[in-house]
Amino acid sequence: MEQAASKLFGASIALLAGYVWFRVSYRRRFAVEHLRTDRFAIYLVGISVVLYVLGDFLAHILPDLMPDCPVLLRVREDARLAGITEAVINAVILAILWGVAENCHVLRKMARNRSLTQALDALHFKKKLRLAAIADYINRSSDSNVRTLFRAQILRKRIMITLKSMKVYVGEPDWPNFDPAHSLASIKIRLFASGSRNKDTKKVSLSTSYVALDSALRPAEDTGPLADGIIPLRVDTFLLDIPGTAEPAKIDIEDLGIVISWSEIESISIFDPNIYAWFQSQAPAEK
Repeated sequence: MEQAASKLFGASIALLAGYVWFRVSYRRRFAVEHLRTDRFAIYLVGISVVLYVLGDFLAHILPDLMPDCPVLLRVREDARLAGITEAVINAVILAILWGVAENCHVLRKMARNRSLTQALDALHFKKKLRLAAIADYINRSSDSNVRTLFRAQILRKRIMITLKSMKVYVGEPDWPNFDPAHSLASIKIRLFASGSRNKDTKKVSLSTSYVALDSALRPAEDTGPLADGIIPLRVDTFLLDIPGTAEPAKIDIEDLGIVISWSEIESISIFDPNIYAWFQSQAPAEK
């Protein structure tokens, strides 16, 4: 009975190797998070068996590097009795190395994209791996919303959002933790302009511009370090001259913008001011 329990525990540790592989490899993590539970379980068991077989093979061909220390030998023997054999340990190590190697492969492949290179260069190594995996995932995705938002985020383009109420907002998407594997509940944009869309002609009229406000803001000298690790509490202090006041007001630009519920969105598109100006110059169509 005790031996059967140890084998069962060892088998569960072998399943951990497959889970570690999914967690380390960003590409695999994004791919499996959309799977149903039963399919994910089959996928997990399959990769765990492969890792365990490889780990067992390495345990037989690699020399025993354990030092001749009574304490370490006793710990290894206790681990074996618990079902944590060399094959299981090798499987977990292989999962980590395999995941890291796959991340590096995806980074090398996506770094060939000139549009993505600038965004990758501005990040440290771990974030580079994650962004490259996101780009690879979106390249194979058929979700037009995610593809559009990712394009706007990376290429620093403005988007135009039309709500079901025909209200229109134009601005830059603020998506600090871009994760294509999770559905969006809302989206925040830094406003450039707002207006409405005519229900009959579908023509957009941007009646309010925020360009003057952006031009009036200037960085404060005492901004200090940014709380990059705590995105909701990030502070970027700017100064704004207000008529009738002696001292400029301190404005946290992280408070600017608007959060829009995803369920209220009718359509999303990349905003090009030249195309907008062209449409505004056209005569209204005859009924």
